[in-house]
Amino acid sequence: LEGSIPWEDVSQMTKLESMHIDKNRFTGTLSSLIGGLTSLIEISFSSNDLTGSIPSEIGLLTTLSFVQLQSNWLSGTLPTTLINLTSLQLLDLMENGLLMGNLGPFCNTVGALQPEGRYFVDKKPVSLGADTGVFHIMCSCCLRQ
Repeated sequence: LEGSIPWEDVSQMTKLESMHIDKNRFTGTLSSLIGGLTSLIEISFSSNDLTGSIPSEIGLLTTLSFVQLQSNWLSGTLPTTLINLTSLQLLDLMENGLLMGNLGPFCNTVGALQPEGRYFVDKKPVSLGADTGVFHIMCSCCLRQ
């Protein structure tokens, strides 16, 4: 599959729980309309050609537990609304453009951080948090404030 994701159509699927569109040739950006898909539990948009930033409306998806956005061309500042994803177990941002932001407060909120690569917050390595729950952040870039 290739082309833009038809966000106007997808946004009508309000009971959608899982959206896996990996390994295609989707282009364009992640739309703010994703915030209306409040039943989503997992999204996997890996290995496409998506560009732009992660919309702040992703923070409205409080039931999300898996977010896989690796191997795209995403860049910009990580939305502070990620802190609202209290069910999140996996956030994979590997192999994207330069993503910036402070994940420190976010990591402390959701529990343990298990390194799977290089993770930097405020230009310092992120240390392990309390070992409550299982939480992975995967990214191959340095995150800066």
